[in-house]
Amino acid sequence: LVRARIRTPTLANVPALVKMLPGAQLADVPVVVLSIDPCISCTER
Repeated sequence: LVRARIRTPTLANVPALVKMLPGAQLADVPVVVLSIDPCISCTER
């Protein structure tokens, strides 16, 4: 068997939040975060 490293799309999209959140109002934060379609179980590996 060979080890394989699988990187989920959610983990790759999280750094985009740093660029999308500045200037957003607090009420807009859930919409912005959900726009990257986060999978919390994917990021907690």
